[in-house]
Amino acid sequence: MTDNKLKCFIIGYPIKKPRSTKIWNNFLITNKINAKMKTLEMKKSQINNFLIEIKNDPLFLSTLVTMPYKKKILEFIDNKHSSVINTNSANLVCKKNNKLKAYNTDVLGAEHCLKNEIRKYNTIIIIGIGGSGEAIFRYLFSKYKNKKFILISSKFKFKSSRVKILNKINKNILSNKSLIINCTPIGSDLKKNLINKSPISKSLFKYINNYSFIFDIIYKPKKTLLAKLSKLYNIKYLNGLEMNSIQAAIGLKIVFKNV
Repeated sequence: MTDNKLKCFIIGYPIKKPRSTKIWNNFLITNKINAKMKTLEMKKSQINNFLIEIKNDPLFLSTLVTMPYKKKILEFIDNKHSSVINTNSANLVCKKNNKLKAYNTDVLGAEHCLKNEIRKYNTIIIIGIGGSGEAIFRYLFSKYKNKKFILISSKFKFKSSRVKILNKINKNILSNKSLIINCTPIGSDLKKNLINKSPISKSLFKYINNYSFIFDIIYKPKKTLLAKLSKLYNIKYLNGLEMNSIQAAIGLKIVFKNV
């Protein structure tokens, strides 16, 4: 029976005990679905063969995709959900009728968390335009035509009258009422040198507008330095735990709707 289990994976490099694996396997057990999710830490040289194998494997059902493969994965996709078309990035691939379809449940989860807040702000500051940051920016930019964006990035290029790109955050932009989204890994437990750091320094925190809102996509650890500073300066804050749970729920619904 074990050999006939449907296969689900989460791939990336590096991967450190992803919460999604536990969520998915608990769902599979609870709903008595003959499938199992496995975590695969995969180097770049392995990704091509893996994608060819899953496409030809009749037991393959889906894979979650983490950094650094959220764009690379699109080279092998047959169909793209609108969340992928708008972001050029995917974190979920599932197979139906021998076709691979990609979704970006990260941005759908982020939007769900921010749905009651985003309407309150004319300006959105996004710190870090890497994989998740770029995806969240492109999705929100395409959907919310009345919003202006300030992006903190040293490399990202984007031309629009609604977008301003800065190398680093400063007190002038923080002084305006804004929705601030941290998309950097700073403060996470991904690497030892990231813990106990904040993408907004303590010296700049005093300049943050009291009506601003900080959304941090990090959820491990639950209490980051950014979270502690937000509490200290009475700035409304939400970490990425709800986003992670919501995007997992969306992914499970997509994959197992007809299984």
